[in-house]
Order: sequence, then C-alpha cells, then structure tokens
Amino acid sequence: MNQKGLTIIELLVVLGIMGVVAAISMPATFAWLSDARFRDAAARLESALRQTRDLAITRKLVLQLAVDLDSGNYWVQLPGGTKASSLLDFESLPPNIQIASGDNCTNTASDGDSNTATAETSIEFNPNGSGEVGTMGSGVDSTSLCVLDGSGVKRYRVRISLLSLPSATGRVITEGWTGSGWN
Repeated sequence: MNQKGLTIIELLVVLGIMGVVAAISMPATFAWLSDARFRDAAARLESALRQTRDLAITRKLVLQLAVDLDSGNYWVQLPGGTKASSLLDFESLPPNIQIASGDNCTNTASDGDSNTATAETSIEFNPNGSGEVGTMGSGVDSTSLCVLDGSGVKRYRVRISLLSLPSATGRVITEGWTGSGWN
C-alpha cells in the first residue's frame, strides 16, 4: 500500500525538535524584552535632547534640557531655571528606571528632595546647535545622561559629542553598556 502521511513517531520527533528550539530561544527572548524598557527610556532622552537642540536653533535661544534625577522628570527650560513648557514639555520616564548624570554615571539623585520639578543637572544648547555643560542646583556638570535599572546597574548612556569642552558639537549619541565599557 502506498499511503501518504506522517507516522506518530515522525510527528513526535518534529514536536521534540520544536520544543528544544523553543527552549533554547526563550532566555534570549526574555532578555530582549526586559531590555526593551531601558532602550525606550534612552530613546526618549535622545529624542528630548535632539528636540531641545532643534528648538534652540529654530528659536535662536539658549535652551537647556533640565533633568530631575530623583523622579526621572525632564523638561526644556531657559538658563536660570525658567521652564519653557510652551516650547516643549516632556513627561517623566517609566517607574523602576533611574537616571544618573556624568560620563561614568556616578551622579545620581543628589539632593533627594521630594520636589519633582527641581533639576539637578542639565544639558544646554546654543542657537548655533552646539552643546554646553549645564550646571544646576548641586553643581553637577555633565554632558551625559545615563539610564540605570532599578538596582543602579548601567544600561544606556545618552550624551552630546565631546569634541572640545566646555563647548561640544551638540551631536546626540546613544551608547549601550557592555559590562566593561560603552558601545
């Protein structure tokens, strides 16, 4: 007899192979999904920096992206701390994501205040698009904003290009932490 079809053994072998492949790929899938919220936070900060730079150029103003490291809130302001919410108003980052500043991500919520509208750091953009280190309340200087997980482990760094300090090109760069350096 010439019957076409699969035997039960062939079907079980195929299902077994599919199970092994699924088991191997699950950890990578979960790692990718857990990293997605940190990539999203870094993308939000990158977008905020680029929009602040673009606004500084188009409005011919010196503008700062101010960041409250305690709450994860960030907004556009004029130098001196006057909020420019009429220009651009940002929301805060999702919970369980910390922000730090400094090239090594060492400046965290320095004042510990409960005021979620007090910035500890800022990055300033000039009307020509160049970036500057902005100094805020506690004197923290930085051209970098770091995205940390809930336990303070570095995940991503969003910064402006540092070709010459204290003035920089204003080019926004996002880098991922590899465990030993930025990539």
